[in-house]
Amino acid sequence: MCRNTLSLALIVFLVFSYFTAVPAGELYKWTDKNGTVHYSDSPVNIPDSSMGKVESTNSQSKKSHTTGWVKSSELEGMLGKMNENRMFPSYIEGRVDENQIVYKATFAPFPLNMDYFQSYWGMSDTWYEKRNEIFLRHGFKEHFHTIFTDLSGSTVHQATWVLIGK
Repeated sequence: MCRNTLSLALIVFLVFSYFTAVPAGELYKWTDKNGTVHYSDSPVNIPDSSMGKVESTNSQSKKSHTTGWVKSSELEGMLGKMNENRMFPSYIEGRVDENQIVYKATFAPFPLNMDYFQSYWGMSDTWYEKRNEIFLRHGFKEHFHTIFTDLSGSTVHQATWVLIGK
């Protein structure tokens, strides 16, 4: 009888633990000009006016952030916000979706000793080759490079180059 009670208690504990576990994600907290406290799990949602007043619930701050599929102009706006939070596009992919080009990016914290980065998407073969040649000549390393085919059958390139200090 005691053995069955212990088994039942263990099963109840494991089931309860499984359904109440909370993932340890990063939350951002800021207070707006009216004194209202806001929380978000994405730095992209932080208004420009509150950028300098953000606290992170994760002191290690090593979490990356992946966007949804967005138009190029939206990605450009996100790049600015993420850069202000010392995050860079560590990966960008593109595709044609319902007759328009969309992109999805993963932003990661700046690597240690990174002096600078350059990130471009929507590049033609020629544009990519020229940029790659210039950046490599100036000491940059290609961090990633992806391609897809657009509606006209042309290859479209996305890439980020980083310059790491010594």
